[in-house]
Amino acid sequence: MTDETEPEKVTKDVKKSAADKKSKKDQILEMEKHLTNISTILLHTNATPIRYHDGANYVCALCPETYPLPSELKLHVLEEHDQIDKSSFMEGHRLTSYVVKLDITNLRCLICHSEIEGFDPLFEHLNTVHGKGLHTDIPNHILPFRFVGNGFDCVQCPKSFEHFKLIQEHMSAHYGNYICETCNSRFVNKRTMQNHANRHKKGDFPCSQCAKIFDTNRKKLNHEKFVHAGDYKRKKCPYCQEKFTNYAKKRSHMVKEHGAEPLSVKCDICKKTFSTRARLRGHTRRDHMECQHACQECEMRFFTKMELVKHMVKHSPLREYQCDICQKAYARKHTLREHLKIHANIRNFKCELCAYTFVQKCSWKTHMRNKHKVNVP
Repeated sequence: MTDETEPEKVTKDVKKSAADKKSKKDQILEMEKHLTNISTILLHTNATPIRYHDGANYVCALCPETYPLPSELKLHVLEEHDQIDKSSFMEGHRLTSYVVKLDITNLRCLICHSEIEGFDPLFEHLNTVHGKGLHTDIPNHILPFRFVGNGFDCVQCPKSFEHFKLIQEHMSAHYGNYICETCNSRFVNKRTMQNHANRHKKGDFPCSQCAKIFDTNRKKLNHEKFVHAGDYKRKKCPYCQEKFTNYAKKRSHMVKEHGAEPLSVKCDICKKTFSTRARLRGHTRRDHMECQHACQECEMRFFTKMELVKHMVKHSPLREYQCDICQKAYARKHTLREHLKIHANIRNFKCELCAYTFVQKCSWKTHMRNKHKVNVP
């Protein structure tokens, strides 16, 4: 029996290996096309790449130089970086993580000095007028931006944004080469999609240093880093390197101490502005979204189907998660984990007014409301 099946197994392994090699070869060929495209664009137009925005300055993609204004960065790239820099740009990068952030403000051709209206016409112009042979048979991994005043205009739709990070996130909607199977979010390259998909993976991830258990590995790693490693101040000021526990505190510091522009995010529907993205999300849900997903068992309604699915567990008669200590059973694993904290006497919630500590958040909130007359969210 073994002698008969072994050749079959070897054949399958050979076929699988050949398929893997073919796939890798295809990736190498596609990457070569990407490199040809971006080097051709940089050599023959005034489009310039941006590495990232660090909160205060734009960082050159070809060297470590930084500039507060994108126009200054563009001038630096055009005057300081030669053909060798531009022709070798992004060499050595893998296809899975390949993405180029490209400034196409006031775009023009350096061969005939014609103005070019946008990103798609750029390909057509260089190919039809100058015969440069840009590859159009591959997914686009270039995110084009257009700077207008202190903001950014999307080159594919009428939307505009006030912050570089927001337009980067938005551009994935237009260049979504990879789609998350869980939530249908779109991403320009495979690595970004995989990093995002890992957030959806559920399970039991115990902390290596305490009794806490988390439902995702990301939460566990964040807990170990910020609680046990002492690196809880994870937001660094780009001007003075001082660290803060959250983005709002960092932004407030930048405005007060360094004269940075206050954060202002605008609602696309009613044009109201808000000082934080969290407040914008709350406004959008409260004023512009309908709870279309209704529970058939009670009167509750939800904004998303996922919220409804999580809620329906309450109505299920199944209680498959049982406590080994007191035998109580729960419908949700998360509820069981919270219950186990009672037995372990893990008191993570502390009253800052009288130093009482609590196992559960609901007990802490009740205490704050009844004892100190303080309403907490």
